[in-house]
Amino acid sequence: MYYLYNNHITTVRCIRCHKLPKALKEWHAYGQLRKTIDDFNEIVPLLDYMANRAMMRRHWKRIQETTGHAFDVDGENFTLRNILEAPLLQHKEDIEVKTDYFLTFPLQVLRRILRRIVYLW
Repeated sequence: MYYLYNNHITTVRCIRCHKLPKALKEWHAYGQLRKTIDDFNEIVPLLDYMANRAMMRRHWKRIQETTGHAFDVDGENFTLRNILEAPLLQHKEDIEVKTDYFLTFPLQVLRRILRRIVYLW
């Protein structure tokens, strides 16, 4: 999944609306392209969070409940496309709050430390 994520980000970074000729900026397609890129840039932090090893089943379950989109995390066909199909932007703030967005990573570090302490004792 992380490989697909990296490829997608690289592709989006190569496409720059700012470098297009000014005459194209008046086209309707330019506005759509600009919105697509802006939306994706807003989703990137969530994708980065979702790609982290600290993500647990309870986090995916909360995201499913929030977005109403089913994720088959254990399935062979689970790809970045499956995640992007979910209405993440519409529920971005709820996802960050309900999945302990800012607490997950410190908790993962604490779990590692605790396992190390248990192992040493």
